[in-house]
Amino acid sequence: ESSKNEVFTYVEEIPTFPNGVEAMYKYIYENIKYPATAREMGISGQVIIQFIVSKEGDILNAKVLRGVGGGCSEEALRIVKDMPRWEPGKHDGKPVPVTFTLPIKFVLQEKEKNESKPAINNNFPEVENQVSVSISPNPSNTFVHIEIPVNVTSVSIFDSSGKLILN
Repeated sequence: ESSKNEVFTYVEEIPTFPNGVEAMYKYIYENIKYPATAREMGISGQVIIQFIVSKEGDILNAKVLRGVGGGCSEEALRIVKDMPRWEPGKHDGKPVPVTFTLPIKFVLQEKEKNESKPAINNNFPEVENQVSVSISPNPSNTFVHIEIPVNVTSVSIFDSSGKLILN
């Protein structure tokens, strides 16, 4: 029997973002901004955010486990804290609070500043003058690659297999 306030690390059913992983990718895509300071300083890298999904599905105690500077850590933390309520994890058939870790990788491939709208693409040829952000949810074996090209005229989102999610 677990204590009433125990926060679980492993559960029978993990917490899920509303409408699933693809919806989480879309949420991140629509809300993430590559920080200007990181762009100006050429900073990239992986930010690891850890948080608790409460038994009600709220995001609690979000913190940066590993950051990269230039505002990337703050941006990743902002995205997580602003997430809508999740479907809580379950253990023994009951909703329980669960620790969740989400790595968000910022990859700057273009040194000049740009304020263009992000576009997601995965497993496709590299494009010149682009900024890429990769998000790899944990636990998951999926991977998303977000490209932020200069002068975007259209946006498409693909899953890790190259399947079109949003156009």
